[in-house]
Amino acid sequence: MTCIRFFTHGASSYLKLGEQQRWLVRAKEHLRTYLQEQQGRGAGRKRSQVNSFRKMMSSSDVSRHMNTIELQLEVTRFLQRCESAAASKAPKTGPPSPEPPGSSPPPTLFGGSPMKVEVACKVRIRL
Repeated sequence: MTCIRFFTHGASSYLKLGEQQRWLVRAKEHLRTYLQEQQGRGAGRKRSQVNSFRKMMSSSDVSRHMNTIELQLEVTRFLQRCESAAASKAPKTGPPSPEPPGSSPPPTLFGGSPMKVEVACKVRIRL
């Protein structure tokens, strides 16, 4: 879950989120490993005491979270391309203005329902 926080940390646009997609890929790899370990334990292996501080999740929750990560990767790629295309069409009048201090990261599928609706609207508007 920390990788997901790193994904959004400091991002003020989908262009920046696009540069940080590696964190989502890592999160997905961690979840895949967790799922494989969980399935291996189901086959009769004992749980390792080394990883006792891990949050326990059901296989269906892990799979659902992996699907959300994959969908967020697709959304990020799409909106990154849209922002990039818009930026290349915009007239060049000088250096890009810095983001206002304290600006919030763009909405993602990891937020609550209102944030997910905002993501869906952004995608729909650009289709």
